[in-house]
Amino acid sequence: MRKHAEEEVYRLSEDRKTLIDNVPAMIWYKDTCNNFIRVNPAGARTYGMPVGAVEGKSAYDLFPEDAKDYYRDDLEVISSGKPKFGIIQPMKTSSGKNLWIRTDKIPLKGKNGTINGVLVFAVDITDIKLAEEELISRSNQIHESNIELTAAGDELREKEMKLTASLEEKEALLAEVHHRVKNNLAAFISLLSLEGTYEDTPAGDQLKKDLQNRARSMALIHETLYMTRNFSSVDMGVYLKTLAEQVAATYSSERSIRTIVQSEGITLDLARATPCGLIVNELITNSMKYAFPASFDCAAVRHDPCTIRVSMTKTAGMNELIIRDNGIGLPPDFDPKTAKSLGLKLVNFLAKHQLRAKIGIETHDGTEFVFRFEE
Repeated sequence: MRKHAEEEVYRLSEDRKTLIDNVPAMIWYKDTCNNFIRVNPAGARTYGMPVGAVEGKSAYDLFPEDAKDYYRDDLEVISSGKPKFGIIQPMKTSSGKNLWIRTDKIPLKGKNGTINGVLVFAVDITDIKLAEEELISRSNQIHESNIELTAAGDELREKEMKLTASLEEKEALLAEVHHRVKNNLAAFISLLSLEGTYEDTPAGDQLKKDLQNRARSMALIHETLYMTRNFSSVDMGVYLKTLAEQVAATYSSERSIRTIVQSEGITLDLARATPCGLIVNELITNSMKYAFPASFDCAAVRHDPCTIRVSMTKTAGMNELIIRDNGIGLPPDFDPKTAKSLGLKLVNFLAKHQLRAKIGIETHDGTEFVFRFEE
């Protein structure tokens, strides 16, 4: 029985040795003086020396930089008699490589219960530690970037607020400018209405009316800009419709002459809207004066009511302005380019020098002026 008992103890001891030697974790037995009494192959291999070269050595010999910290934890376990888990510590191998390890330290008790050492289990967590440090570094970088972005966003918002305030101020100033120009032109129109401004003759009255309409066409542009609050471009649909109605209203006629304007969605800058308005004003005026004499019956000749049409479109990068009436038409020998009337001279000048437009004239079933100019 004694023989069997000794064999069983030996077998258990060998089994325990086999188990410890094959555990992938590092296992060290240390005495109370910080010496390595026993080390498994994984511990020796991680350190970089054979088992026999590690066992019996002091931690101060193997880990001169960290031995003091290791021993502090050992003494805490020895004095308290309680294990300590999850200790994160650096470890330098025999070749000088720096590792990070996570250790658990358990007190070793003798047969009489006295603590005579520490059992250390350690795992290499260098990759995890480096990944954590990288994550922390990236997180700090992201945090710094967020701070910079927030600061940039605040600065951008501040600039945007200043820009908005500046734009609102400029918009208010532009509105005031256009309003004053419109009022000044209105005052000029009123001055033309004063008695004695021109000779009290049909020719004088006609000249006064023409000048007033020209001034109204320019005043209407500034009024349109002021009303729409769009100071960069003129809505030609709104402007031309109002202009045509305004010019037609200044001329009395025994017959009804309708005006039709088609220019939806077309906008022009102020520099080109002004000459377009003056051209439309002059040609509608001419149509009202001369296209529909009392002797001309629109219904009988044209099979349609007396009509003046104004249209503006954009096609293939070109603006096209058309003013047409279905009246009596121009005389066969009439050449608008050499006409001596102030109105047609003004039309030719504005088209050529202001719009840089090509002029086309069609005299079939009335009179049609076509102006084509680049957008």
